[in-house]
Amino acid sequence: MKPLIGVISIGQMSRALIKAIESMNLNADFIISDALVKDETRLPKELAKSDVLLSSGYLVKALRRITDKPIIKIEPSMFDILLSYSNVSSYDDAPVIILPSETGAPVISQIQNILSVNIIADYYDTFDDINILLEHYKKQGHKCVIGSGLVCERANSIGMKGIFVYPQESLRSFIQLAFDTATSICKKLEINQQMSTIFQYSHQGILFTDEGGRISICNALAEKILLTEKKNLVGEKLTRFFPEETLEPVMERHEPIKHLMCSFGGEQYVASIVPILSKGDLSNIMVNIDNVRYIQNQERHIRHELARQGFVAKYHFEDYDSHSPMFAAMIKIAK
Repeated sequence: MKPLIGVISIGQMSRALIKAIESMNLNADFIISDALVKDETRLPKELAKSDVLLSSGYLVKALRRITDKPIIKIEPSMFDILLSYSNVSSYDDAPVIILPSETGAPVISQIQNILSVNIIADYYDTFDDINILLEHYKKQGHKCVIGSGLVCERANSIGMKGIFVYPQESLRSFIQLAFDTATSICKKLEINQQMSTIFQYSHQGILFTDEGGRISICNALAEKILLTEKKNLVGEKLTRFFPEETLEPVMERHEPIKHLMCSFGGEQYVASIVPILSKGDLSNIMVNIDNVRYIQNQERHIRHELARQGFVAKYHFEDYDSHSPMFAAMIKIAK
């Protein structure tokens, strides 16, 4: 199962991300969408099955209002801004840095301390703020702006020079983080699905407890065997169903108990109680409960099938060759 990563971006940022994604050859599926720009009230349908979302700036704020999916936020590092700042000297000796409001302030303060210069920076909360800020700084005579793809595109459209703040190396690091997160989620989901299938179709009653022996997970057959609904079973101590002294090897010495005969609702069962350790300490307990009658029926079925198929000889008379007259006579009698 490939990880599915939803990328929410527009314009220059989308083009830069696509270029970075194509250069990485990751074993994942990416969906690029700009639908959120048109409708901020719901997650676009094409992103509904995404394991992780990747976006930047104002769009991240909008995403957090409408989904609880993991979001990897692309934001410029101090190095990204310094690199962009060093590239604008030929265009403007006083460039303006315009960043999303929740991204920029701390980073800009650090840069000012490093360079010992007064950096002109401003921040936007909405897309409409970008146009207002650009017009303001253009009127003041500024020619160059450092910012996101959207800031750069709008700056270029009014005759200013836009410097994209994200180098390819920086974008690739965020894409890799999104990929690693999505891969981890997929693996966990796959394990959960496997466990769910085992629970659903197992012929055993299965319980898991925490380190204190309190039941945390059970399957439907365990509910039936223990004559207790899940809502009442979860949270119960294992000692309600097995004597405390019987559980002592598991709880105290961390030794498994196998083939424990027990009775529930007039039926005979055999249970295995296994400690699960983490760094040498008890972290969980797994309990498997088999119906004795079911085991006996399975054994009879196996015996019946073996008898029906007949026995297969490992050796045949032709495999034996002897110069002994007595052995030859015995083979003849056997035939």
